[in-house]
Amino acid sequence: MKFTRRRNFRNPGFYIFAIIPVIFVLASFVNFDIYKLYFSITGLTLTIALIYYDFNRKIQLNDKIIIYTSPFNTYSIKIVDIKTIGIYKRSKYETKNIKPNNINESTNIVNTFIYVSTQDNFFPKRSSQNNDFIDFEYRKEAWNELSRLIANR
Repeated sequence: MKFTRRRNFRNPGFYIFAIIPVIFVLASFVNFDIYKLYFSITGLTLTIALIYYDFNRKIQLNDKIIIYTSPFNTYSIKIVDIKTIGIYKRSKYETKNIKPNNINESTNIVNTFIYVSTQDNFFPKRSSQNNDFIDFEYRKEAWNELSRLIANR
């Protein structure tokens, strides 16, 4: 079974942040000011780049391999090489492990991630993706599929 999940935004603050440069670009034409136009176009370009990068990241799970793809990198881990699997919650001040049975509807799913690693007893501490570690947003379907794959290897 192939499971593919693209990351999607759920934070309304991001959408507000993305709309502000558009408003400034339109406002700069009403009351023309070259500096407003310059900073607005710069902000709009950065916003479009961030949206492009984030919507083009994806995770693929199949019976043999996990593949993380972004516009700049591709990392993969074979299912048979996985030594550590878990769920963690990332906040501004800490990163903590969560047991799968402690996740419910009231858990803040936005900052909850599934991680897999080829290292023994690995725990992510602000780590970035590489060929030894991949993490992605928690989804119950993804956790169930990954658990099934690990159990059947």
